[in-house]
Amino acid sequence: MKNKLKFDEPAARAFELATKSAPPLAIVPALNPSASADGLAIAQRLANRQVVIPRAFRVTAQHFSLQGQALIEGSLDAAVRSSDSVEVLPEGSLRGSFIGYELIVSGQVEGFVNFKKLHLHSGAICKGSIEGRSLVLDEGALLEASCRLIA
Repeated sequence: MKNKLKFDEPAARAFELATKSAPPLAIVPALNPSASADGLAIAQRLANRQVVIPRAFRVTAQHFSLQGQALIEGSLDAAVRSSDSVEVLPEGSLRGSFIGYELIVSGQVEGFVNFKKLHLHSGAICKGSIEGRSLVLDEGALLEASCRLIA
């Protein structure tokens, strides 16, 4: 079965234009970053990331491999594998599974998470099952999951 990408209609054309000359899913610039302090902080982080799923996007796939650091501001429904850092921003969501080095969450994660490092920021929601080595849970984060920490 082929992977399917589903986009919100207004963003589909912007995605096509933004990725026309880039390798598939290698660089996807954020759409209309705001001028607020949060927007500027996000824009600075975007400069150092290789894969970005913008707020207006919903990506659905059976398997989704990330190479390099990634920033999720939209929605990703997939079995994700990554050898680097993946960050889910406050408006972002990850559903399915995540197997990788580091997951930093300010948004929502639901499913199975296997990690070396997991950091849940204030306002983050993590539901499902997690297992890994290092867990940081900030005040205000919600963890509703079975947990297995490995020494």
